[in-house]
Amino acid sequence: MRAIYFTSLNYTAKIANCQQTRAMALAFQKNLGEKFTLIIDNVYEADLLAGLKLIEIKSPVKKLRTVYYFFWFLFNAGKLLAKNEENIIYFKDPNLCVLAIFLKPIFGYRVGFEYHLMYKNFRDKLICRGSDYIFALTSFLKKEIIKHGFSPEKIIVLPDAVDLEIFDIKTEKETAREMLGLPKDKIIFAYTGRFRTMGMDKGISDILKALAALKNKNLLFIAVGGLPKDKEFYQGLAKELGVGEQVNLITYCEQKELAIYQKAADFLLMPFPFNEHFAYYMSPLKLFEYMAARRPIIASDLPSIRDVLSDETCYFCQPGDPKDLAEVINKAVKNSAESRSKAVNAHKQVQKHSWIKRAERVISFVHSHIGG
Repeated sequence: MRAIYFTSLNYTAKIANCQQTRAMALAFQKNLGEKFTLIIDNVYEADLLAGLKLIEIKSPVKKLRTVYYFFWFLFNAGKLLAKNEENIIYFKDPNLCVLAIFLKPIFGYRVGFEYHLMYKNFRDKLICRGSDYIFALTSFLKKEIIKHGFSPEKIIVLPDAVDLEIFDIKTEKETAREMLGLPKDKIIFAYTGRFRTMGMDKGISDILKALAALKNKNLLFIAVGGLPKDKEFYQGLAKELGVGEQVNLITYCEQKELAIYQKAADFLLMPFPFNEHFAYYMSPLKLFEYMAARRPIIASDLPSIRDVLSDETCYFCQPGDPKDLAEVINKAVKNSAESRSKAVNAHKQVQKHSWIKRAERVISFVHSHIGG
């Protein structure tokens, strides 16, 4: 099997997307060696892609990128595809996937598509009818794809993953706090990652309201990874709620430092509100990072989260309900033995969710269907 990972980086969240692409590409490369190639456009962070066998495509006009790719691939396919071997092209970009489906009869490769979101339009129908394999980020997505006529036997649920070398570190809580200048006598609740996605609040408002309701000055909330404008907004909200002195908001930092912040926390928060994206389509990277950190997790009770976590690995709260979140936080603080148990169980489970394991699942799944 020869695999080509064909992707482009969204102009938003450039570094985060580049890190995710690098992680998956390296995992493929470690499994397939010389039989793997990454083809990519918009290389924003070249250093992050060092060590990868890649081909960079520089489409001159962004709006005509798919057209440019069509002709680029048409003229270069012969060089990329191996003779007398099963060629698999793995896509995350739906437009590029459609392009490959049209050219498939000419070159005879197979197409795999990683589904993150369904628009339920004609393009989705083309992808579902023309792909050979589909990797759905959530179980809900799998059900929707099957409704579009795709064979259940050729689709698997494939959540995101984590780089365990970065996030599964041995740093003790006290050491982490000393490194970051955080108080050692506070109960720290942390949230890491962007504060908003596509303009949507990711639960930080509910965290601040819950903190105000708890009226416990020994609690400290830190959030790491937001944009400066989001930091300013939520700091203002914290001040309005009377908890400004219990809140520490920090903008973007490198992944290795992010891991230290997670290890410095007593609890890790993920109280997403209920909407279609959060409930059914997302597979947040922070979920797996939290599991690797070996800290108790408090998360919204959403189908997408239940795909990975259970009552044995997480405290669940009702989405969009600060009062319930406050009650769950109180319960987690008072039940230290239960909290430790959940954290240990989550850490054991995350070992199955490394990028290497994710790539192995893809390769094993494709191999099981070759010749079928």
